[in-house]
Amino acid sequence: MRVLVARAGALGDLVLLGPALFDLREAGCPVTLLAPARVAGPLEAAGLADEVLDWESADAGCLLAGDPTDAWRQPLGRGQAALTLSRSPDLLSALAASGLHVVSRDPRPA
Repeated sequence: MRVLVARAGALGDLVLLGPALFDLREAGCPVTLLAPARVAGPLEAAGLADEVLDWESADAGCLLAGDPTDAWRQPLGRGQAALTLSRSPDLLSALAASGLHVVSRDPRPA
């Protein structure tokens, strides 16, 4: 099962995702990471993600507006599930509209 993991945090937030990404990869799940490319590169280079969709790109804005670009439709369409660490209702709605089964967790637990 291909999984999209969405985390729009800084470097430390993404580093903390490392064990979860490792477990997904060990389970045989290809991973697409939706995160700031400037800090997600090391995770991709370490083999913890197959591709990165840049959270800080104009493509992300189009996704949030409900009209993903052609460049993002293909990676989103390959996924079956999305794990989001976000409280953004726009992101959750956009990913669900892309046909992904969305599981969301608040990045700031109680």
